[in-house]
Amino acid sequence: EVRPCWALGRIHRRRAGHVGRRGRSEEQERQREATQERLADGQFEVEQQQRINAGKEREAAIEAAIRQARAENPDITGDSATHTAIAARVSR
Repeated sequence: EVRPCWALGRIHRRRAGHVGRRGRSEEQERQREATQERLADGQFEVEQQQRINAGKEREAAIEAAIRQARAENPDITGDSATHTAIAARVSR
């Protein structure tokens, strides 16, 4: 005689919708990274506005160009030669 096992059905339902510890921690890490990126973007915007308010529009434009270049190429470093080259392009 075969009897249905109702507990087994519950286990299968739980597993189907179950998010394991690894899934939760990966999602939390993605959320942390997204939050850090939003904070960095907000800080950059505040600094840009402070430069503009201080009459340093050119410096703000240079910093925006440097930030854009770094977003396009993560290998760009913070050395002064790179900044000088980017500043020259902005000045044109």
